[in-house]
Amino acid sequence: MTIRLQNLLVIPPIFLILGLAVGLLADRAAREEIVWGLEEESVALAVTVAEMTGGAVLDRILSGDSATAATVRRDLARIGRYGQAESIILYSRVQDGSVVALHRDTTAAALEQALWEEQVREVNSHRVLGEVAPWGPYPHTLAAAAPIYMDGAGTEPRGAVAVVIDATRMDTVTRELRRDFILLVILVTGLGVAAALFLSVSLGRQVRELREMGATVAAGEYRVPVQVSGVKEVQDLSNTLGTMASILSDVLTRGRRALLVGDPFQLAQGMATAYRAERLTPAPVPPGVDVGVSAIGRVPSGCFHGWTEAEGRTVFWAGEVAPGLSLDVAVEAAAVNRAMACAMKGGSPEEVAGSVSSLFHLDTFQVAWFEGPAEGSPEARVLVGTGAPVRKGDYCVIHSFQSDEMDSLAGSLSLFKDLPAEQASREIPLALPEDFAGVLLLIRPSSATA
Repeated sequence: MTIRLQNLLVIPPIFLILGLAVGLLADRAAREEIVWGLEEESVALAVTVAEMTGGAVLDRILSGDSATAATVRRDLARIGRYGQAESIILYSRVQDGSVVALHRDTTAAALEQALWEEQVREVNSHRVLGEVAPWGPYPHTLAAAAPIYMDGAGTEPRGAVAVVIDATRMDTVTRELRRDFILLVILVTGLGVAAALFLSVSLGRQVRELREMGATVAAGEYRVPVQVSGVKEVQDLSNTLGTMASILSDVLTRGRRALLVGDPFQLAQGMATAYRAERLTPAPVPPGVDVGVSAIGRVPSGCFHGWTEAEGRTVFWAGEVAPGLSLDVAVEAAAVNRAMACAMKGGSPEEVAGSVSSLFHLDTFQVAWFEGPAEGSPEARVLVGTGAPVRKGDYCVIHSFQSDEMDSLAGSLSLFKDLPAEQASREIPLALPEDFAGVLLLIRPSSATA
């Protein structure tokens, strides 16, 4: 994953959004849980009072039995004391109104008849009535009702009981939860800001180290150790800077030796030859692939080729740096080969090769690759130049020639179709025109030669 400094600015908002989302969901879940608990509590109280009273007791109260009425009031007071009920009201369908009521606040008495007429009159089973108007001093209340039958069971209820509980504590609890959620959001956002600051400081330190090392190399100290740990992209840049310093050191060492023997021509020619190894791949031939390398004519100093295995692919390339001084193009060709071998581990062959071709001044550049096991023909692309890859039978050929006239190469391949790639690569130069100069790679699955 590529980390850019400007991308770090999005980390705090992301943490803030996540914290708010978690807080809102948790607040909603907590409120629903509290409401569900209050509803269960109110229904349980209503059912308890209805079963305790019964229709017979309700009839004796209606007939004027003061002892029964006093007993019921004591029972209601006990339930109200140990329960959470703010008001408990017994209604009779015979009298069509309230019979006995217990209120913790006397101002709730005016709502008894309205509650019966609007919500309790038609109750035939215990259920939650929902929120009611402010009940006495309580701005938020929740009511439940249960029918009162004659002793035992009956088809028609004799009355009903309504229980009103104080729901204002729901706001108190949710207020405390919201306060905790706000603290959680602040904490999560703070963590995001801290993470962004840490990453930016870390990246800034690594970039400063690379800048100081670059200044040291620019001052002529090419043996400075270049190794920065941290983000992978910074490590790759560090390795590239180290390779550059190593190449410059080698160039100057060879130059000093050539100057000591007094041969300026040997200086440029020798150093160009010294980079031949850098332009050739040091990697072994990948398993499952038959590869032949042909040097055609007098190979220019800027020609390069190579192959590597990365991310389940086997990748080959060949090309030539644009014309220039032999030493310059030799160094640039070596740099292209090193860049391809290192960068191919981090992306698709076509993307990596396109990025490399945009960094260097190339005359030709071709890439071919197998996805997974080397079966069938590889994918081939021409990124720079006019010479297209050649396909003939099992062979796929990529080359450094800047030419569309490749019919002679295709014809030559048909002569060597039964030979191994290595042997065919030795014979092909004899069958090509004399004006061809460069390198070509003959590639095919090794099973084709079995």
